[in-house]
Amino acid sequence: MRSLLMMCAVLLGLASTAAAFEMTPLELTVAPQGSAAAGNFRLENTGSEPIAVEVSVFARQMTAEGADLLSAAGNDFQVFPQQVVVMPGETQTIKVRYVGPPVEGAEKAYRLVAEQLPIDVGQAAGDKGGAMNLLVRYVASLYVLPAGAAPAVTVVAAEPASRDRMKIVLANSGSSHALLTNIKVDAGGFEIAGDRLAGLIGENLLAGVTRTFYIAWPKELAQKPVQLRLLAN
Repeated sequence: MRSLLMMCAVLLGLASTAAAFEMTPLELTVAPQGSAAAGNFRLENTGSEPIAVEVSVFARQMTAEGADLLSAAGNDFQVFPQQVVVMPGETQTIKVRYVGPPVEGAEKAYRLVAEQLPIDVGQAAGDKGGAMNLLVRYVASLYVLPAGAAPAVTVVAAEPASRDRMKIVLANSGSSHALLTNIKVDAGGFEIAGDRLAGLIGENLLAGVTRTFYIAWPKELAQKPVQLRLLAN
């Protein structure tokens, strides 16, 4: 699962693509206060029919496998509008502003979810002849970043997980999320980079999270625990 730009498109049934939309950006960082505490998302109706979309914000935590644990965000954000009808070919700006408790030291992570509602807008019942709608759901990353927050990723362990796979445990002891995009790995003088880091490259660690990853075991290394160091690419 790529976390830099994450989108979930949910298909509820076999459907026509007459109603669809796109959302940008898929990641937004705002400040805890002031003018920089607000930002915008953009919805574009790329289909041929009007659509109804509902926008929600959830507080986000992360498991060791990288799965999201979402909970109610309470009144941390003002979202306007929360529900909107977008006509074909038109766009709608969704404004978000952090209004929650002061954020000091560590970043706060959220998910913004824009979900198409199962409503026929402006179409008489029966016009579709029983066809089901294609419902689209976007999930964006939303962060509240205080001044001075930064990631600090270290390798906790690296060892064989199977005959051909390496298990790598990384910990982010820093105060903001870390995207593992431009990295390479040093294994005692042997460098692992590029496609050999498939399963690790592009992944995300939220602040304070320890995650487990798996990559193909390099044939040049003996099958035993190894000392790894993350390097900037």
